[in-house]
Amino acid sequence: MTAESLAKPRKAAFAFVFVTVLLDMLALGMVIPVLPKLIEGFLGGDTARASEFVGLFATVWALMQFLFSPVLGALSDRFGRRPLLAWLYGSRSLIFLGLFLVRDHPVVILVIAILGGASMAGTVAMSSALTAEIFGRLSVGSVFGTMFLVHQIGGGVGSWLSGALYELTGGYGAAFAVNSALLVLAALLSIAIDEQRRLVPQLAPVAGGR
Repeated sequence: MTAESLAKPRKAAFAFVFVTVLLDMLALGMVIPVLPKLIEGFLGGDTARASEFVGLFATVWALMQFLFSPVLGALSDRFGRRPLLAWLYGSRSLIFLGLFLVRDHPVVILVIAILGGASMAGTVAMSSALTAEIFGRLSVGSVFGTMFLVHQIGGGVGSWLSGALYELTGGYGAAFAVNSALLVLAALLSIAIDEQRRLVPQLAPVAGGR
C-alpha cells in the first residue's frame, strides 16, 4: 500500500473529526453569551435573581459533567465512540432548543442544566480517544494540538455569531435555531466518521544501526 493511498482516508477521517468538534464548539459558543440575558428575560427582568440562577445553572452544569464523565467514558468503551457522540450531540440540540422554549419556569431551567451538563460530559474526552484510536499514539501530539485549536476557534466564532444574529434579528431565536442545527449536523457527522485505524509508516532501522 502506497503512502498516497494511506493519506486519503487519513485526511478524510481527520476532516470529519475536527469539523465535528468545530460544530460542537460553535454551538456551545453561541449559547454561553446569551444565556444570562435569556434567563433574566424569563424572570421578568429581575437582574439579581437572574444572577443567582445563572450561577446555579453553571454550578449544576459543571457538577453533572464531573459526575457523568466517567459514566459516559465507560459506555463509550462498551458501545463505541461514534454512536455515543452522535447521541450526545443530538440530545444536546433538543436540550438547547428546550432552553429557548422555556418561559417563566426557573425549575425547568435547572432540569435543562442537569441534562445539558450530562450530555456535555465526555464529548471532548471521547473525541480525543477516537482520534487516538484512528491515528495511533505516534500522532497524538499533533492531532490533539490541532483539535484543541479548532475547539477554541469554534468557541470564539460561536460567541461572535450569536451576537451578530441578535443584532440582525433583535432576538435570541435565530441563535438557538442555528445552535440546534449545528448539533444535529455534528451528530450526523459523528456517525459518518471512519473508525478504522490508519497505518502510520514506520522507519526500519538500517543494517548495523542502533
